[in-house]
Amino acid sequence: VHLCGLRPENITRICIYQKPWLFTNDGARDKYDPQRPNVPGLLAADEERYMAALERIEKVLRRIRAGEMCPVPHGSLSPADELAEASQILERKHKAALDAWCRRVFKEYDLVVGQGGDVVMVNLAFQVNQLFASKLVHAVRSGQVVFATMSATTMVCSKSMEMTGEILPGSLENFSVDSKYLAGGFDAVDLDGDGVATN
Repeated sequence: VHLCGLRPENITRICIYQKPWLFTNDGARDKYDPQRPNVPGLLAADEERYMAALERIEKVLRRIRAGEMCPVPHGSLSPADELAEASQILERKHKAALDAWCRRVFKEYDLVVGQGGDVVMVNLAFQVNQLFASKLVHAVRSGQVVFATMSATTMVCSKSMEMTGEILPGSLENFSVDSKYLAGGFDAVDLDGDGVATN
């Protein structure tokens, strides 16, 4: 975005995995800016549970990228489902904080930009932040903001898509949220006649 002529002081970088409407942190250089939402009543145990699940995601992702097989043990929550469950606990308890943050951000900013990168991880970010995703969709459809996307975010926000060999073995098993955690999903539209089932 900063290469497109926008002044740095007019850009706020966020990482929705870090829930900028909830968590206070110092940011990460070249990734996202410091966030100070100061949400009253946020329990350390809830935040720690979420962050532990996020750390599990990062560890499994590193192993998969290194070529390791990472099967999810039968009867266990996948890393994605563990993160989704922890996220939904936070969203139920602190919906007002998300509502207020979205009202402020979508009023203050005209343009929301989604990054490229690992399509599986971008998809998971939206899956575990369903309330944020639905508010972003509403803000776009009601004309409050423009949502510009590139690469991975374009793919996960499309109406229907089919992927090539970009997704590594074990990615879907570990990083796709069970439908019980989702508010909606893709239509079963087959673009090329070879089916839409995951494998």
